[in-house]
Order: sequence, then C-alpha cells, then structure tokens
Amino acid sequence: MQKFDALEEKIGHLLKLCASLEADKAALREVLGRKDTERAELRDRVKKYEKEKGAVREKVEGLLSRLDGLIQNV
Repeated sequence: MQKFDALEEKIGHLLKLCASLEADKAALREVLGRKDTERAELRDRVKKYEKEKGAVREKVEGLLSRLDGLIQNV
C-alpha cells in the first residue's frame, strides 16, 4: 500500500507540474502575441520614416540643384 501512496503522490506532483507548465505556456503565448504586434508596429514606423527620408532627400536635392543654378548664373 505504501508504494501506491508514493505513486499517487508522484502523479499528483506531475499533474501540478503539468498545470504550472500549461499556465507558463499560456503566459508566454500572450507575451509572444504582444511582441508580434509590437514588431509589426515598429516595422510600419520604419517604413513611414523611410518614406519621409526619401521625401526629405528629394527636397534637399531639389534645393541644392536650384542653388547650383543660382551660383552658375552669378
């Protein structure tokens, strides 16, 4: 009977461990979901900044071109 009690205790311990691991897994999935959302938002921001950078570059190049034209006319 003592062996059954020990086995029952070990099984109970394993079941608690499994429940704890399931809770950890659910928490990690939640964190992963938030990180995926955060990553997507950051990727969108980077695209936006790259687009703005291109527009600024075009404006600066246009201004420099105009300045070159003014300098050549002087």
